[in-house]
Amino acid sequence: MENLETNSPQSNVLLEQALQHQARGWSIIPIGRDKKPLIEWKRYQTERASPEQIKQWATQYPSMNIGVVTGAISGIVVMILKKTVAQAVILLP
Repeated sequence: MENLETNSPQSNVLLEQALQHQARGWSIIPIGRDKKPLIEWKRYQTERASPEQIKQWATQYPSMNIGVVTGAISGIVVMILKKTVAQAVILLP
């Protein structure tokens, strides 16, 4: 993904996607190109960022990508089975 400038069409699309995921009930965090969190993220295992917080991150980290904290907070379980090279994402009700 290219470096995103604040208020560029791409950064606006990314922000809108992050806000849609948050509205879906997913716990969203900003991550870098290397998929590592740009913030201390442990608290987002038990609480979701507000839309205002996500907007602040988008301003603070204009080239951020979107990370979703999986597990109970987001209702998402991810399984990667190495021996069979199978991957599954399960969305819990």
